[in-house]
Formats: sequence, structure tokens, C-alpha cells
Amino acid sequence: MPVVEVDDLKRQQQEATDANDVIRKKIAIRDLQKKEAEAAEIAKQADLRVKAAAEAKTKALEEAKLPVEGLAYDSDGVYLNGVPFSQGSQQERSEASIRMALALQPAIPFAFVRTGSLYDKEHLAQLDAIAEEHNAFVIVERVIEDQEQAAAEGVKVFMEEGIGHTKEESHG
Repeated sequence: MPVVEVDDLKRQQQEATDANDVIRKKIAIRDLQKKEAEAAEIAKQADLRVKAAAEAKTKALEEAKLPVEGLAYDSDGVYLNGVPFSQGSQQERSEASIRMALALQPAIPFAFVRTGSLYDKEHLAQLDAIAEEHNAFVIVERVIEDQEQAAAEGVKVFMEEGIGHTKEESHG
């Protein structure tokens, strides 16, 4: 029987095992690199879709016909005449809101202003002009002492004790 060196066989076996481990690792690295390349391509395509969506959004915003002159918005918020909407005066915000409401529902031209007591004659006249411009009915809630004061201020409908009186009724 031939004599076989066991140590030599163990060394050869270990070398084969080590070589196989290197091959397995190279295959694993190649697979990971392939998956990385696929993921990079997916990410690239997603970035392109996001960029295209952002460009479409920007274009739509630029082309949008907003119902209020000076109204603009972006990802940071809504602006009126270059100032954040929340920093505008109550009258400016209310007027812009009324114009938006009337533009959004032209079939129902109606708006309600609860802060009418904050309006002076000039701003009330602006509300009246907006109502006429849109052929709308704008209710402005405010406190007036009597029908005579209402008539003097050009109020078209005056509520007293839950009963509405029109401008025509108060004159005759």
C-alpha cells in the first residue's frame, strides 16, 4: 500500500477550501455590485421622475391663473404681494379669501365676512366692488345701531332682532 502524507493532504484540502472561499467572496461581491448598480439605476430613475414632477409643478404654478393679484405660493407657503399671507392685514387676507372663494365656486357666488367691524368705509366699498365684480352676495357681519345708520352707510340688508330689512324697505 502506498504511503500517503496526511499533512500534505490536509494542506491541499485547506488550500482548496481557501480558494473556494475566495471564489465565493468574489461571486458575492460581484452580486452585490450588480445589485448596487441596479439600485443606483432605480434611484437615478426616481430622481429623474422627482425632478420632472418638480418642473411640472413649477410650470403649473407659473401658468396658474390665481384669482387674486399678488397672490403666490411655493413650498414654503402662501404670499400676498411678496409677504407671507399670515402677515397681511385682516382686510387684505379677507379680501384675498373672498376672491378665492368666489373664484372656486362661481356657480354659488356667496361669501361671508365675520370681521366686518374691522373694515372702514374704504374697505367696505372694496368689498362691495368685489361683490359687484363677481355678481356675488357678500354678507359682512358688523354692529350698526339702527336702520338709519345702516342706510347712511349704504348697507343693503340690515338684520334687527333676527329680521332682515333691505335698503329699499328702510327708505320707504
